[in-house]
Amino acid sequence: MSTTTHNIDASMYSLYTGDSTNNCIILSGIFNQNKITTPNEADLDKAARACEAIISGAKLCNIPLVAEISRAIEKVIRLLITESRLLDDDTYIVITNSVLIISNLNETPHDDLDDWYNNKTRAIKNNIQHLDNFLKSECITANNTEQEPDIEPPSPPGEIINELQLDESMLELFSIEAESQTQIINEKLLELENDPNNDNLLEPLMRASHSLKGAARMIGFDHVVEIAHGMEDGFVNCQKGTLSLDKESIDIMLYCNDILATISSTPSTDLPTWIATNNKAIKESVAALAEIAAGHSVDVSTLPKLNTNEDQHQNTTNNITADNAATDSSDGAIRIQSNRLNKIMGISNEILVSHNWVQGHLESLQHIKKRQTELALIMENLKHELEQVEIPDKHYSLLLDATQKAEKCRLNLIDQITATDEFDRRSYILSSKLNHEVIASKMRPFREGSHGFQRMVRDISHDLGKKIHLDLVGLDTLIDSDILEKIEAPLTHLIRNAMDHGIETPEVRLNNNKPESGNITVHAYHHSGSLIVSIVDDGKGVDLKILKQKIIAKNQITEDMADKLSESEILDFLFLPGFSTRDDITEYSGRGVGLDVVHSVVSELRGQIRCKSKLNQGMSIELQLPLTLSVMRTLLTEVAGEYYAFPLARINTVQKISPDDIFTIENKQHIKFNNQDISLIESAQVLGYNKQRNSESPLLNVIILSSPKDNFALVVDNIIGRQELALRKIDSRLGKIKDINAAAISDDGLPVLILDVDDMFISISELIHSNQLGGISNNITSNSQQTCKQILVIDDSLTVREVEKKLLESKGYEVDIAVDGADGWNTVRNKQYDLIISDIDMPRMNGIELVKLIKQDASLNSIPIMIVSYKDNPEDRKNGLEAGADYYLTKGSFHDESLIDAVIDLIGEAQE
Repeated sequence: MSTTTHNIDASMYSLYTGDSTNNCIILSGIFNQNKITTPNEADLDKAARACEAIISGAKLCNIPLVAEISRAIEKVIRLLITESRLLDDDTYIVITNSVLIISNLNETPHDDLDDWYNNKTRAIKNNIQHLDNFLKSECITANNTEQEPDIEPPSPPGEIINELQLDESMLELFSIEAESQTQIINEKLLELENDPNNDNLLEPLMRASHSLKGAARMIGFDHVVEIAHGMEDGFVNCQKGTLSLDKESIDIMLYCNDILATISSTPSTDLPTWIATNNKAIKESVAALAEIAAGHSVDVSTLPKLNTNEDQHQNTTNNITADNAATDSSDGAIRIQSNRLNKIMGISNEILVSHNWVQGHLESLQHIKKRQTELALIMENLKHELEQVEIPDKHYSLLLDATQKAEKCRLNLIDQITATDEFDRRSYILSSKLNHEVIASKMRPFREGSHGFQRMVRDISHDLGKKIHLDLVGLDTLIDSDILEKIEAPLTHLIRNAMDHGIETPEVRLNNNKPESGNITVHAYHHSGSLIVSIVDDGKGVDLKILKQKIIAKNQITEDMADKLSESEILDFLFLPGFSTRDDITEYSGRGVGLDVVHSVVSELRGQIRCKSKLNQGMSIELQLPLTLSVMRTLLTEVAGEYYAFPLARINTVQKISPDDIFTIENKQHIKFNNQDISLIESAQVLGYNKQRNSESPLLNVIILSSPKDNFALVVDNIIGRQELALRKIDSRLGKIKDINAAAISDDGLPVLILDVDDMFISISELIHSNQLGGISNNITSNSQQTCKQILVIDDSLTVREVEKKLLESKGYEVDIAVDGADGWNTVRNKQYDLIISDIDMPRMNGIELVKLIKQDASLNSIPIMIVSYKDNPEDRKNGLEAGADYYLTKGSFHDESLIDAVIDLIGEAQE
C-alpha cells in the first residue's frame, strides 16, 4: 500500500476536528430516511451551512479530500433546495457514507492521518464521482425543462427588518466575539500592507475570519457569514500562493472589516434598520471579495459609503432620559483579559504578604516597650535608693525629670502600639476583602460552561436511537474561568462516551429490568478545598474481564500483571491514547477514544481522575480539580535552605520517623506505610542539591506523595506549614524547569518554588533505575557533630559576593549569600550564622539599616558583623561601628589575608 505524508499542523487539526464533529452531528441528524423523503428547506439549508463550515476547516488544515467531498455534498443539497427534488436511494447512501467517513477522520489521531488517507482515498473519490454524475444528470433534466428565469427583484430596505430574526442574548455574545476578531483583522491587515511578504500574518487573519463566520452561522447571521466567508477565501488563496493582496485589495478587506465592526457595535434594536440602510453596501462588498479571491482588482471608491452608528443613533440618543442613562451606567460591565486579572491577583497577594511586615513591626515595638518598662522600673528603683541618702537637690531634680520623661515615653509608645495594631487590623480586613473580590471576579457559575450539553445529548441520543436524560447538578457552583474553559471539551468527551458506550438501547434496558430511559448526571461541587465534577451514568458499565483481555491483547501488560491490578488501575487504561473497548468504528467513539484528551487536560490542571464501574449498573468518573489556577493550597517546606511548596492535593500524609524505621531492600532505603514498603528519598537529591542535611532532631520530616501507581516518601529539612499561595508563571523563555511547576511569594515575603509532583515521580524513577539514589541516614548530622562555621555574605555586587564566598570556602567556612539588605534580613532570621559580612550601599535596605535591625533583635544581636565597603572616610566608618558593626574593612585596602585575618579575629578558624 502506498504511503502518503501530509504536513498538517497538529494544533490546527485539533481545532478542525472539534468544529467538524459538531457539523457532522448536524448532517447525521438531517440525513436520515424520514427527513429526506419529505425535504424540509430549513433543514437542508442548515445542512448546507454545516458543509460550508467543514469545507473551510478542511481548507485551513490542508485536507483537500474532505473539502472536495463536502463541496460535492453541498452542491447536491443546494440543488435539492432550488429544484425541490428528492434523492435517489444510491445518492442518499453515498452522502450518509461520506458523512461517516468524515466523522471517522474526526476520531483519528494526528499521527494516524497517513493511514486514514491510504484507507479512505479511493472511497472518497468514488463518492465524489457519483455525486458529480448525479448533479450532471439533474442539470440536464433541468435544462430540458423550459422555464421562465427566476429573477429576484431587489428587496426594499424595510423587508430585511422582518428577515433578521436573531436571539438577543446570542447576539450579545456574538458582538463580543466580533469586536475581538475585527480588531485582529484590522491590525494584521495593516501589518500585511507594510510587510506583504510576511506569510505568518495570514494564519491569524484566516483564524479570525473563520471564527467570525462560525460565530455568525451559529446565530443565523447570514450577512456576516457571507462577508467573513469571502474574506476567508481571500486569505486561503493568499496562503496557497494564488493571490497576493495589493493595496487596493487590502482597502476592500478593511472596508468589509469596517462593516463587520459596525455591525458588532450596533445595538440590537437598531441593527435591522442599519442593515436595511446598508444592504447595498453589504451585497457589493460580498461581490468585491469574490472578485479579489478570483484575482481581480476592485476599486474601493466604487463601493457605497457606509452610514455610521453615530448617524444611526443620533435620534435615539436624544430621546434617552437622564434616569435611563443613570440606570444603564450603574449596571454596566467591562471585559478584562484573563492574564491581566491574574496580574491583579498577584498584586493583591503581594499586598497581603506586605501586610505581614506590620506584624513584625508590632513585635519590635512590643520589644521596645518591654525595654522601656524595664528602664522605667530601674529609674524608680534608683529614685527610691537615692531618697535614702542625701544628694543635692539639683541632682534629685534631674533624676525626677528623667523618671517622668521615661514614663511619658512609655505611655506614648503604648499609644503608638495601639494605633499600629488598629491599623494592622483594618489593613488586614481591607487586603483580605480585595484578595477575595479579585478571586471572585475570576469565578463563573458552572452553567456557563454547560450550555451546549443538553442539546448535544438530545441530538446524539436521537441519532443513536436511545432515550437519555441529562441531569446537570450544581449549575451555580463557582469555578475559575480558566478551569471552566479548559474542562468543557473533556466533559463533552465523557458525556458522549457515556451515551454511546454506556447507556443501552431502550429494548436492552427493558430486558434488564431497567427504565427505558437512561440517565447521565453531571454534578459540580466544592469539597475539601477542591472542585469535584462527576459524570455518572446508569448504563452497562465496564466489564473488567473483557477490559483485561483487551489490555493483554494490545500487549500493554502480561496476563500475570493483569491479575495483580486493582479495579482502579485497570480502568486507568481507558485513558491511554488510542485505547478503546470497541472493535468497530462508529460516528461516536467508544469509551476510551478521546479519554486521553481528558487525562491530558486534567493533568495540565493539576487534577486527578477516579473511576468506578459496576457491571450492568453504570459507571462513575470523578474529576478532582483545584478551585482556581491562581491560588494553590500547599504545604510549605524547606530543602537545603530554600523554600519549596508541595500541592496539598498530592500529599497523602506527613509524618516524622526515626532513622531506626529505615530498612534496606536491594541497596535502596524504604519505610513501612499502610503495610507496604515504599521508597525513601532525600528531596535535596531529587532537586539537585549535594549538601548534607543538618538536623537538630534525630527524627526525619517525611512527606508521603501518592500517584495512582506508586507512593514515595520524601525527606525534607523542615516543614513550615500550610499556606495558600498565589501562583506566578515562570517566564516561558526559561522553558520547562525540571520538577518545578510555578513560583510564588510566601507569607513572610520569601520566594517559593511550587513543585511539579508528576515531574518529580519521573525524576525519582530515573534515580532509582540508574542506581544513583543516595542514602538518608548517612546524611544526618546533629549540631553537636557540626564543626564547620557558617558565614553569611551580603552584597549587591555579584563579583564581590563570589570572590568573598570562594575565598572563605577555600579556608573551610560554609558560606551563604544574599543579594541586598532585605534579602540578608530574611536569610539571617531563618538560619543560625557565626558571622555576617555586609556591604553598606545596597538597594531596598542598606547595610547600616541591616546592622541596626540585627542588633535590636534579642535572638540575633550576639552575631558578629563585619562591614566591607568602598567607603573609606572616618564618618562612614563611625556610622557603621555606631550602628553595631564589630569590624569595618574597606574594599580599597581589601586583600585575601586582611579578610581572612579579620574573620579569624572575630570567630576563629573554620573548624573548632
